[in-house]
Amino acid sequence: MAELFTTDALVSFFTLTLMEIVLGVDNIIFISILTGKLPKEKQNSTRIIGLTFALVMRILLLMLIGWIVSLKCPLFELPFHIPGTHVNLDPSCGFDPNGHPVSGKDLILLFGGIFLVVKTIIELYHKIKDEPKPEPDASGVVKPRKLVSIPGTIAQIIFIDLIFSFDSILSAVGLVDDVRIMIAAVVASMIFMVFAAKYVSDFIERYPGVKIIALTFLVFIGAYLIFEGIHLEVINKVHLYIALGFALLCEWLRIRYARKHPML
Repeated sequence: MAELFTTDALVSFFTLTLMEIVLGVDNIIFISILTGKLPKEKQNSTRIIGLTFALVMRILLLMLIGWIVSLKCPLFELPFHIPGTHVNLDPSCGFDPNGHPVSGKDLILLFGGIFLVVKTIIELYHKIKDEPKPEPDASGVVKPRKLVSIPGTIAQIIFIDLIFSFDSILSAVGLVDDVRIMIAAVVASMIFMVFAAKYVSDFIERYPGVKIIALTFLVFIGAYLIFEGIHLEVINKVHLYIALGFALLCEWLRIRYARKHPML
């Protein structure tokens, strides 16, 4: 185990951990919005349970790293070529397509992106529409709105983490060769996510404008996954993070202005 504590190993660990945290920003936002619909006392425990299952799943995927890498090889091909797409195939795949090749990774990104877009658009619709306040029943008791189930929320956390895992794991393969370092970095980034998700969730719930920005960002992340799945280079993920930062800066300035001019 001594080789794990060399300078190169420690640099690889911290670099990979930082990369996992950066790539997990969209995951944290999605989890924060999901758990925000649960009762307050159940939110933190649900986040911890969901992320714990997601961590176990990521470790299992790292154990199957050879299978994960093989998902980049095409399973079949479409009889036509999608305009504007460019597929770089690994020669080891032994696949020479005439049409548009489709791999297991492509299918996962495509369906995961569709799920994320549909889910967040529905959330946006419910957020911006005028919902009537719950009316009291005959006994004068106001029944709370129906909340989402905890098992359903945990299942969605695990599913969306699975989608985001593939990019981060494949990126990790390019940086580190030792699976033990990968697992240590994933564990460290997940611990960060457990703590960060609570504060991000509280912040999003406190400022409705930030929640709208976060939901819109997730729609674009879903679109990015879809385009990645069909190899259409339309959106650059770095540009999405820059746009998110700019939108949050504008919202922060708006909040500061509203505090200083409450009557305007």
